[in-house]
Amino acid sequence: MVTIRNDSRYPTREIKKLVRQTLGYQDITSGISVVVCHHVKKTGLGQERTWMGGYYDVRRRTIVAKIVVPGLEPYRYVPYTRKRGTCPSFDLADWREQLVALVAHEAKHHVQRPGPYVEADADLAAYRAVTYYREDTR
Repeated sequence: MVTIRNDSRYPTREIKKLVRQTLGYQDITSGISVVVCHHVKKTGLGQERTWMGGYYDVRRRTIVAKIVVPGLEPYRYVPYTRKRGTCPSFDLADWREQLVALVAHEAKHHVQRPGPYVEADADLAAYRAVTYYREDTR
């Protein structure tokens, strides 16, 4: 079973649909939890700053995907460059594509367990998932 918890300001039904769809791209149907939230920080001037990020907790088998708050544009996806392989940088059109990229990247680490974790493979999984998502939504 896949457990999905939405702590973001986006609709829970849409979050769950996107997460299940993204996990399906890697044939993951059970044994994992996903938490979707925002990462917001106040600057010295009191402005909100937000960015994307995520991680895979191996012990708990949990993906945490931190996406931008509503009204802000997601950042460009820039893959890790210190590892083998190459993946192109690519633009993310909205928070949905950002969520798909983050979940796919961290889900790849779930598939890679117990290791080694290869960031280049996870970046390629994110790129492929966003490409599949774009094809599915046309």
